[in-house]
Amino acid sequence: MLFGELPGIYEVGLLAVNVIAFFAITALVGLYIFPWGGRFIHIFKTQELEVTAVLVGAFFFSVLAELLSMHFIVGAFLGGLYFGKKTINENCYDRVKDSVSAMTFGFLAPIFFASIGLHLDFSALIEAPVFVAVMIITAFLGKIIGAGGAARLFGFNPRDSLNIGVGMSPRGAVELVIAGIALQAGLFDPVGGDKTHVQYIFSAVVIMAVITTVLSPVILKRTFVR
Repeated sequence: MLFGELPGIYEVGLLAVNVIAFFAITALVGLYIFPWGGRFIHIFKTQELEVTAVLVGAFFFSVLAELLSMHFIVGAFLGGLYFGKKTINENCYDRVKDSVSAMTFGFLAPIFFASIGLHLDFSALIEAPVFVAVMIITAFLGKIIGAGGAARLFGFNPRDSLNIGVGMSPRGAVELVIAGIALQAGLFDPVGGDKTHVQYIFSAVVIMAVITTVLSPVILKRTFVR
C-alpha cells in the first residue's frame, strides 16, 4: 500500500514545487522587472506600446502557469495584480487602463457573460433550492467573517468592518471563469444516479454571483445609513 501511494505523493510534491517556483518567479518579475521596464516605457510616448507591454506581461505569466502545471487564468490574474500606478507613471497607467477597460468591458466581457448564461439552468432554484440558499449564505458569511474579521483585527470599528465584509461579498469574473473552466473539464457532470446536486453546482455558482452582486449595494446602503 505504501509503494502504491508513492506516485500520488510524488505528483503532489511536484505540484507543490511548481507552485512555489511559479510564485517565486512571478514575484521577482512583478516586483522588480515590471517597475524597471515601467520607468522607461513612457519615454517612447506610444500608447500602443504601453498596452502591448501589459499584454506581453500577462501572456508571459499565463504561459508560465501552463508550463508549471497550472491553469493560465492563475497567471493572467496574478499579472494584473502586479500592474499598478507604482509599476508605471500615473499618466501611462490611466491610458492603459482606459484602453484595456474599453476592450474588456465593451467587447470581451459581454461575450463572456453571455457564454456563461447559455449554460445557466434556472431549474436549480426549484430542484435544489436549499443548496442554492446555502451557497449564497456561505458566500456572504465567508466575506463578512474573512474580510470583515481581518479589518476588525487591524483596528477598524465594528460598523466599518461589516461594511468592508459586505463590500467584498459580490462575486464576479474570477469566480465565473473558474466555474466555466470546471464546467468544460466535466467536473459538474452527473456521476451515477446523483443528478440533484452535481448538475446544478454550476448554476448555483452563477446564481450566487448574481445575487451577491445585486444585494451587496442594497445592504451597504442600509449599513452606511445606520
